[in-house]
Amino acid sequence: MPLNRQAMVMARHGMPINRSILADWMGRTGALIAPVVDHMARRLMAESSRLHVNETTAPVLDPGRGATRTA
Repeated sequence: MPLNRQAMVMARHGMPINRSILADWMGRTGALIAPVVDHMARRLMAESSRLHVNETTAPVLDPGRGATRTA
């Protein structure tokens, strides 16, 4: 769920948390789990002969336009 929607849900439940705080938490979490992600990538590359990905696009909100765009 996008951070702006999470912030709105939290505010409705009496826990208003600014979106910038949520973004900071996401950034810190990403930095903390980076070694795990790197390890997983090394194992995948070492133990797999093929990697498959799903490149299906999905509509996302385009802030300021009030509409969606494909990402």
